[in-house]
Amino acid sequence: MLKSVFHTGVAVEDLEASIEQFEKLGFKVTNRFKKPDLNAKAAILNKGEANYELFEFSDTRHPQFVFISNHIAFYSDDLEADLADFVERGYKITIPITEGITVRYVYIQDSVGTNIELATEKAS
Repeated sequence: MLKSVFHTGVAVEDLEASIEQFEKLGFKVTNRFKKPDLNAKAAILNKGEANYELFEFSDTRHPQFVFISNHIAFYSDDLEADLADFVERGYKITIPITEGITVRYVYIQDSVGTNIELATEKAS
């Protein structure tokens, strides 16, 4: 079952400049990470209940760019069941279930191109 909004993810031209802009708005960096397979670096910023995932891609031609560069992510307590429910409703899988740095995730897309990430905590 989907539990909550996890974050909104967007691509930015300059990660450090974007972080600086969000910090001026009261956001705090809670995590930074690199995704070598995507030629990207990223940061998670938080203010209250709002979380943003900012990605700076050095190669916007990467096939996953279009899905990751503009998405909303939801926390799930049963990733496989929630994924099956979305697929049954016509969503297509754009990035298969993946073991991420801090979560397991999958990307899906609806018929009008809305990109959604479903994420769950990694098993210990």
